[in-house]
Amino acid sequence: LLLLEQGDAESLAMAQKTLVAIDEGGVHDQVGGGFHRYSTDERWLVPHFEKMLYDNALLAQAYAGMFAATRQARFARAARRALGWVLRELARPGGGYASSLDADTQGTEGLTYVWTPTEVDAALPAAETAFVKAALDVTAAGNYDEEATGEATGRSIPRLLRPLAETAAAQGLSVEAFHGRLDAALERLRAARDKRPQPGLDDKVIASWNGLLLSAFARAGRDLAEPAWLERGRALADFLLAQHRREDGTLLRFPRSSGPEIPGFAEDLVHVATGLFDIGEATGEPRYVAAARALADDLLARFEDHAGGGLWATAEGTHETLIARAKEVWDSPIPSDNGAGARLLLRLSAATGGERYRAAADRILLAYRPLLGHAQTARGVVALCRALALRLKLEASAPAPEALGPGDAHVEQGVASVDAWLERGEARPGASVRYAVRVKLAEGWHVNATEAPPSRVATALALVPKSPVNLGPPAWPRAGAVGAGGAPGFAGTFWVRGEVHVPAAAPLGPRRVSLVLTLQPCDATSCRAAEELRLDIALRFAEADAPARHPAVFAK
Repeated sequence: LLLLEQGDAESLAMAQKTLVAIDEGGVHDQVGGGFHRYSTDERWLVPHFEKMLYDNALLAQAYAGMFAATRQARFARAARRALGWVLRELARPGGGYASSLDADTQGTEGLTYVWTPTEVDAALPAAETAFVKAALDVTAAGNYDEEATGEATGRSIPRLLRPLAETAAAQGLSVEAFHGRLDAALERLRAARDKRPQPGLDDKVIASWNGLLLSAFARAGRDLAEPAWLERGRALADFLLAQHRREDGTLLRFPRSSGPEIPGFAEDLVHVATGLFDIGEATGEPRYVAAARALADDLLARFEDHAGGGLWATAEGTHETLIARAKEVWDSPIPSDNGAGARLLLRLSAATGGERYRAAADRILLAYRPLLGHAQTARGVVALCRALALRLKLEASAPAPEALGPGDAHVEQGVASVDAWLERGEARPGASVRYAVRVKLAEGWHVNATEAPPSRVATALALVPKSPVNLGPPAWPRAGAVGAGGAPGFAGTFWVRGEVHVPAAAPLGPRRVSLVLTLQPCDATSCRAAEELRLDIALRFAEADAPARHPAVFAK
């Protein structure tokens, strides 16, 4: 995921090579979909056969992201099959998803998953057996040696012996046609395999692992453009919010109906909040983003180490007192509390303009700066590296205040400080001139979105009556969930951009562009009366356009 987010050719090539190897090897359950826990050999052939919810959730995110980056169907297929396996075998009747399937069946590791040629022959029509055995390396000699003794078992772990393109070409098929034929056969093999003794199910529904799955549903719905995954995500999000919380809002590690109520640890708050933010972003539903913010606020209130920096794994006064209170920073086996938490806080800051979230993320990154500065340790804290990469990206994309220069107009009124710029000071009749308006709101205040309920005043930008120019449609940022009720709106600092158009028949001479910003300041409990802020900017109608100015403001 870190490599995908870097986006450069070298990083994508590294990620693609790894995901292809996993996809084609025995660690991928070629028959049933999804992925075993890890490979025990250097060929990616022999897996530890346990199948974990968190592995499949994270890999589904990676494969969906790789499809979005490359548009190669094989990656979308891997993501769908991983999530399909989760739905089929881990979904619990009351909601949520179980933790894992055991590696052993009746005391023998992998017994459910390995095959002999005779078993393939019995499960498939005669016309398909040779094709499937050749495609999946199922042979009389077998490819699976007993791990403890090294003795041959005569059984095979299904895998693609050769690269996908070569395997398809050997059958005289395109990759798409090969997968179509293979998938039809795999359904028959899976039906036969389902009749075998099955590995045991660990049916615990763990909040943090379900949070990772929620992110996977959101990413699959977005990157594969398949709304059905978003529907699964909504259902899981609603389950977590209904069944994994006390009435006071405290997140629980397990559903209320599953036994003793254990308050969630930092990892539960971090990964559930991230999943809620992801599904809210993917669906455009602010209630999920509002729930993510509430969990992030609780995380900072109860888990932050204000003396040494970082997040404690447990909350003082909530969990039992331990000899040593731990902080999770190493990624094992899921992204660490501190790494994933810092990244969540940065995303919330970018979405809402909340400076306190960015400051909290910076405190986490600063606490673990020594780990990030050395290659040997950084490879164990990839979640922290993802957070640092996002921090640098956000910093690079936001011009430094001193680089912007003074606005062409500036107004301070109430809780708002507003600057406006025009890209040019002179424009010819018939030309268009870009404008930018930056609004800074005081901490703890927000304004409504551009569409608001009848009891609220929508934020708007317009020209004064009888203006000498025409105003193009303003481009507003995406509204986030703000306020106690999570209604859509804007907080912190946000920008509005667009163009003003000079009429073609306008006479030459000095003019004034007067923008009027309407907003209604609100805090957590109430709203003030709506206010209008006027920004007057000089613009001369001339025979030719003046050179562009304010490059830091109009860089894009």
